[in-house]
Amino acid sequence: TNTLHVAQNVAEKIRVEIEKFNFKTVKKVTASFGVSSPKDEIENFENLFENAVKALYQAKELGRNRVCSW
Repeated sequence: TNTLHVAQNVAEKIRVEIEKFNFKTVKKVTASFGVSSPKDEIENFENLFENAVKALYQAKELGRNRVCSW
C-alpha cells in the first residue's frame, strides 16, 4: 500500500543516516527496522504492532542493517 511504501522510505532514510553518522564513542552504528501498515480498516493496533515486530526480526535474521515490512 502507499502508506507502507511511505513508512519504508522514511525508515530507510533514517537507517542510512544512522549508518553514515560518526558517533563519538562507538564510531559506527547500524539499525534494523520493521515496518507495517494496516491491511484493512478493521485491523487493530495489536496486529499491526505484531507484524512490525515480525518484520524487525526478519530484518535481523537477514543480516541486520535493513528495513523489512509485513
